[in-house]
Parts: sequence; structure tokens; C-alpha cells
Amino acid sequence: MLPRLIAAAFLLGSATIASAQTADQDAASAVTTLENAVRQSPGDADALRRLAGAQAAAGDLAAALATIDRAAALAPQDNDVLLARARILLWSGRRKEAREQAEAVRLRTPDYPDLAEVIEALERQERPTSQSGLSVYGGVSGIDFEAGGSATWYSAGGSIFHRFGNTTLSATADYEERATADTRLGLRVDQRIGEGTAYAAFAVTPSADFREEWSVSGGVDVPTLPSLDLVFDARYAHYAANDVVALQPALRWHASPNLSLTARWINLFQSDGGYRSGASLRGDWTLGEGSSIFAGAATYPDTEAGTTRQVRSAFAGFAVPLSGRLALRASAEYEERDRSYTRKAATLGLAWRFGG
Repeated sequence: MLPRLIAAAFLLGSATIASAQTADQDAASAVTTLENAVRQSPGDADALRRLAGAQAAAGDLAAALATIDRAAALAPQDNDVLLARARILLWSGRRKEAREQAEAVRLRTPDYPDLAEVIEALERQERPTSQSGLSVYGGVSGIDFEAGGSATWYSAGGSIFHRFGNTTLSATADYEERATADTRLGLRVDQRIGEGTAYAAFAVTPSADFREEWSVSGGVDVPTLPSLDLVFDARYAHYAANDVVALQPALRWHASPNLSLTARWINLFQSDGGYRSGASLRGDWTLGEGSSIFAGAATYPDTEAGTTRQVRSAFAGFAVPLSGRLALRASAEYEERDRSYTRKAATLGLAWRFGG
């Protein structure tokens, strides 16, 4: 509720926190009233600004951004409109654009009321923070072999991370039990660079049976346009019978502040000279209040025990907060592996955050 109260207090002009609470309790009515006002005066930039404030207070940031963009097009020199737009961009996670909007106001009117509050909000989000977290999961898979017969496989694991400033260090352990069992241990470092991120990782599987004996990987995630990110991942994995290199360029399109679509091209090169490729498509939706869902499908080459086969899969999952620091995660996947097996899997996990 607090972000909605702040949104209403900032964006509705003279509204106080008390009136913001009233607006939050009856957000739908406030939006309806202001929509009627805008219909009567479609060229009124201030009415549009107030409607954007009500939409933000109701938690609909996508609609708020579309409305404030209309107001900015009508009144490109109105500092109240531009600062409202900066706030909505900030709450939508688009800090670079929010900073540019606020700086445009500061260059023209450095002492404008409320400008200092917007700049402080930006600096507070950009300020390095320290945070740690822990997650655990368990999963079960039903297997039907193409040659006949079935089996049940089990998996479990956990990870821990610590973020200090723009750097995050994490360690993972993943256990999977089939006819035999493997445990993969991993270390990873993520570095925020401007609006983008880069990472490097190393994993090892002692006495590996079907997983890689060891692997190294790295990648980048860089915004290239206001609604488009360039993503690239590379991985080298050593198996007892083969080595593979995977190169995965991808594009992520932010269709709205709450929806992103990622298309990935998967390329696998084997040490014996073989090459295979595939692709995946994934959608991520943010539902508000910390909840999210995802779904996708893929056809791609994958290596187990040094043998590469084509895989077709579909998957979906969700995350929902149980408290301010505890979240529940669940996912399901269906997978067909050529000339091998079909797998139906479900995974359930918990994630805790500490500090920050």
C-alpha cells in the first residue's frame, strides 16, 4: 500500500497522505471520476496528470505512464507534468529515463518545487545497498522412456547470495537423483554496469555421471532502446565424453512496465565438430504487490552425459510473496527428449531476503 499512498500524495498535487489513503481505498472510483473529467476536457494536461496520479495510486503503472505521456505531449514545458512523468518512470523501474526527465527540468528550472524530492528518490534507488538472501527448492519428475518403462527422479538444491553495492556474489548447490545421483556446485558474480549487468560463473560436479564435470559461463544484459534489451550468454562445459560450447544471443522486449517477452537463439557447438541450434520464447508478467508469473516454450539442443539431443519443452511458474522478505516459488515443465525420454516435472521453492 505504501507506494500507492506516496504516488497519490506526490501526483495529485495538493493531496495529503490522508487523502491518498482515501484515494487508495476507493481507487477505482477516483480513476473513473478523473476519466470522466478527461473525456470532457481531452486537451487538459493537468487533468491528465491527475488521472495518471490516480492510476499510479491504484497500482496500474502501465496506464499511468500512457496517460502522463499524453499530458507531456500536450504540455511539453509543464514542469509539474514532467516531474510526474519522472516519478512514474522511476516506479516502473526505468531509472535512466526518469533521471533524464528530471535533469531536463533541473536544467530549465533548478529551484522548481518538488524537483529536489524527485532527485532524492532517484539517488536513493541508485545508492549502493547491502543485501543477502537464501533460497531452497525441491522437485520431482515423472519419466517415460521411449524404449519402455518409467521412473521417478528427484531434485533439490539451494543458493545463497550477498549483494554489496553493484556487485552480487552467489553460491549454489543442485542435487539430482536418477538411477545415479549428481551434485553440482557453483559460484557466480554479477556486476551492475550503468543500466546493464554482466556476470561470470563456474560450476563443478564431483564424480559426474550425467551432468558436466565442470563448466564456465558468462553473459551481459544491456538496455539498447527504451523498451529493448540485448542479452548474450556463453557457456563452455566439459563432459567425460565430449565438450560443448553454447552461445545464446537474445532480445528482451518490454511490451509494458509489467510485461516482457524474451526471444533466445540457442547455438550448441560440440568438440567432435557437431553443431545444433534451437530457440526459446518466454513471457514474464509482474502482477503487483511482488507477485509474478512466467510461461514459455523452447526447442533446443541439450547435453547429458556427453550426448546431445534435441529437446522440446513448455514451462510455466509463479512467485508470490508470503511476507516482505519471504516468497514462494513454483514451476512446472513438460519436456520431450529425442530418442530418450519424456519428462513431466514440478518444483516448489522458498526464497528469503535479509538486510537492504
